[in-house]
Amino acid sequence: MKIYVTDTGTGMDVNTKERIFEPFFTTKEMGRDAGLGLASAYGIIRGHGGMVNVYSEKRHGTTFNIYIPASKKEVIPEKLPVREIMNMGKTVLLVDDEKIITDVAGTMITRLGYQLLTA
Repeated sequence: MKIYVTDTGTGMDVNTKERIFEPFFTTKEMGRDAGLGLASAYGIIRGHGGMVNVYSEKRHGTTFNIYIPASKKEVIPEKLPVREIMNMGKTVLLVDDEKIITDVAGTMITRLGYQLLTA
């Protein structure tokens, strides 16, 4: 299977491109983002026997081509009764430092019937 992600951002020079999968490497100023996103994604892809090709040019954006081998395992559909998922009256504490995460996850949690507290 091939997945590709393309952006039209500023692109990367050769030196930056060589380091993008290193843990904690970032081109952002101190105090912003930990630099674990690409390293984590790369680890997951490699763990599944896949590979990543990166094409980037300064001022022309970046394209990540992700290749993951198809599984030969039979897909067994998960059967969960909806009534067991719905836990009316229970409370969930959702903690995150990004408002978009608490907004989106909070909406899903309340739709499942839980009371929600966010921090």
